[in-house]
Amino acid sequence: MPAFRPTLLLIAALCGASACASAADTVPPASSASPFYLGIGLGKSSVSSKVVEEASDPSFDIHAGYQINENLALEAFARSLSFRIGILDAIGRDHNFYPDHHVGLAMVGSLPLAERFKAYGRLGLGRTTETNANDAERAESDISVGVGVSYAFTRHVAMTGEITRFTNSGVTTALLGMNFNF
Repeated sequence: MPAFRPTLLLIAALCGASACASAADTVPPASSASPFYLGIGLGKSSVSSKVVEEASDPSFDIHAGYQINENLALEAFARSLSFRIGILDAIGRDHNFYPDHHVGLAMVGSLPLAERFKAYGRLGLGRTTETNANDAERAESDISVGVGVSYAFTRHVAMTGEITRFTNSGVTTALLGMNFNF
């Protein structure tokens, strides 16, 4: 049952956004908004690897993008993945490495489902940094693959819900966020 929590959270958020939309003004055509956007997201990450099984670490995302056309964007992003290292790990001098954060670039393809609502997929490449209790770090290339939905309240503000998998590090993030177009 815990594996379904991100999906249920996403569905609840979309229902809430849908209810708010009935009172909002209509969204002008996308061509009237700037192609640049910034966004933030907050949620949770889960990791499953040889050395750790965690399912409730907080995750934070910040990103900037450029909308190439109505259905394609290029995005730079930074995301926290796990806060696994704690006092007990430091005392025991755990030498295992745990995913900590990821910085990368992604192509985001979207498909409009309604006037304000769209689904999107993302494919990215970046660097995942891992740390251990000895404050040692190592970084490796990591591919990210994700799906999400977006609801535009106005031409400048949209709510997002997304699930992304980082393939090499074994981390999955589920985030709710906001995008702000300029």
